Amino acid sequence: MQHKQNDFIVPALRVILSHDGQCGTKTIKDEVHLFIELSEEDRRPYESRRKSEPRYRQTVGNLISHQKRELLQYIDIVEVLRDMSGRAVEHIWKLNQKGYEYLTSLDYIVTDGVDNMIVETDVNLPIISPLDQKKLDALDVGKPYARRTEAGIKESILILSEYKCRYAKLIGEMHTSFLTDKNKPYMEVHHFIPLKASCDFFPRNLDRPSNMICLCPTCHDILHHGSREEKEKILRVLYEDVIDMLNAEEIYISFSALMKYYD
Repeated sequence: MQHKQNDFIVPALRVILSHDGQCGTKTIKDEVHLFIELSEEDRRPYESRRKSEPRYRQTVGNLISHQKRELLQYIDIVEVLRDMSGRAVEHIWKLNQKGYEYLTSLDYIVTDGVDNMIVETDVNLPIISPLDQKKLDALDVGKPYARRTEAGIKESILILSEYKCRYAKLIGEMHTSFLTDKNKPYMEVHHFIPLKASCDFFPRNLDRPSNMICLCPTCHDILHHGSREEKEKILRVLYEDVIDMLNAEEIYISFSALMKYYD
C-alpha cells in the first residue's frame, strides 16, 4: 500500500532533526526512507509522469511544495536558494519550537498531565552518578535526563562535560572557543552514531545522552565536513571511549560500520 502525504510528516521532521534541526528539501527526500518502512508501491515511479523518480519522493516533495499545514506548523523557512535566473531551486527548513516539542511528545509519555514524564520502553537512559547529579542540581537545570527537550538534554551534556571538548580531553589537549553571553566556553553537542542511522538500531533510540558528545566547533565541523582521514582520527579516539557504554545499552556497532555513516 502506498503511503499518503501525512504519513511522511514525522519521518520528514526526523530527517531535519538528524541534521541538527536544519536542512534542505532535497536532503529530506534523500533520507526520509531511513525513518519509514517503504512499500513496493512507494518505490515505484508514477506511470503517468516522465520522471523515473520513486513515488515516495514525489509525495514528500508535494507535502512540502503544497505547503501542507500539517507539516509547515512544525518547520520554518530559513533560506531560499536560487539559480542564476533567480528561480527558487531549494528551500532550507528549520525545526521550530513546536516541531521539537512534537517530536519529544512522540518519545515520552505524560504521567500526570503536567510535568512528570516517563521514558518509553525502547529508550534506556544512563545512570547519573551522585556527583554529576549534584552538578546538575547546583546549576538548576532540572531533570534533563527525565525530560528530553532540545535545550535541556544538550545543555546537560555540556554541563557534565564542563564545557570541554571530549576529544581534546582524551588526547591531552585543550581546545578553546569563544565565551557565550552566559560566560561559558561555546561548545557543541554531536550524536556519535548519527541519527540518520536510527532505523538500523530500532527499537533502540539513538537520541540519548550516551550517544551525545561535547565537542569544540572545530572538531564538530570536521566530523560533518572534514576529510575521511580527519574524521577517522577523531572517531577512533571517541569510539574507544564510548563503545562500552553503548554496548551496555544494547547498542552495538563496529568501527568500520560507524565510518560508513560518515562517508
